[in-house]
Amino acid sequence: MPWTSKFKTPLALKDGRTIETLADARAVILSLPKYSQRRAYWGYAATLLMAAAQGGKREAIEDAYWQPMRALKADRMIG
Repeated sequence: MPWTSKFKTPLALKDGRTIETLADARAVILSLPKYSQRRAYWGYAATLLMAAAQGGKREAIEDAYWQPMRALKADRMIG
């Protein structure tokens, strides 16, 4: 499955953006300031997104959903 693979549940960010796909999550990470991207939880989220995009297994996509959600919560980008 490519970057267009969808998450079961979209993530609504406080700024109005919505993360529905692996590509959406990647775009959010890339939009972060460099110092934020260097945080371990964002690095781990990026690693899981890459694995999900390359492997495409449902379990990998689920992992790629939960870690960005944790990172978004840590940075107070979602409620």
